[in-house]
Amino acid sequence: MSKILILGSSHTGAFQTARHRIAAAFPALDVSYFGLPGSGFFNATLTQGVFAAPEDYARQFQWMETREIDLHPFERVLLVGERFAFGAVMRLLMGQDILEEPQRTKRPLMSRAAMQELIGALVEQRVEALLTKFGRDTRFTFVPAPYPLARSLQSGPGQEKALKSVLKRDTGADWGRTYEARIASEMAAAGLDFLAQPRETRDSYLTTQDRFARQDAPEEASETQIDNRHMNDDYGWQVFCAYAATRLEIRPELEALADETKTGSS
Repeated sequence: MSKILILGSSHTGAFQTARHRIAAAFPALDVSYFGLPGSGFFNATLTQGVFAAPEDYARQFQWMETREIDLHPFERVLLVGERFAFGAVMRLLMGQDILEEPQRTKRPLMSRAAMQELIGALVEQRVEALLTKFGRDTRFTFVPAPYPLARSLQSGPGQEKALKSVLKRDTGADWGRTYEARIASEMAAAGLDFLAQPRETRDSYLTTQDRFARQDAPEEASETQIDNRHMNDDYGWQVFCAYAATRLEIRPELEALADETKTGSS
């Protein structure tokens, strides 16, 4: 069996909760899951092939049994959760009007070329950080953190104000394509494999369909009770299938998947 590791931040949860579905549909794969919340993941170290949480980091997911994992036994690694400066890019776009575009919001003007280069610089910093930590390990494929849910554009708690501002522009989706194309080009230049969020999971170019929400949004809720960034097991399943098809060149065994669905495993 091919040993696969899904490694990453809290976004590994979408894959871990889909683990039975993945195991049933891909019996030729032995898939393991290792995730660390928040800063624990981004401050973790990779030393002689062992990925480990900082020594002073206490938080851990309930489904995790260890704070470190040896990467040597794995043939492939799917790393999930890198945001590629998404928030910073959206705030940058929100704060500027583009000289060559007719829409105006009375914000400072910036040329399209300058904006493209600033976006590129932000992305390049994140790619350099990945390269520094993981090197050019050909086993790795990097999939970004999912775009926020479509409902995050609504007024109220959990609203992604910068993203909403960008998507209100006539050229918002174009800037989304520019941003993602720059990620792909910077990753390719660094010799790192980038897998974009599958189109079938998206609502607009920069948002995720609400059906992938990990939890419903309560009618009366505070900012901390709304989660528009973490997705459910179906999202993890969709992304893993895209990874398996494009990188491992295998597809789910439908008979096994149907049997697993009938049992109600989750």
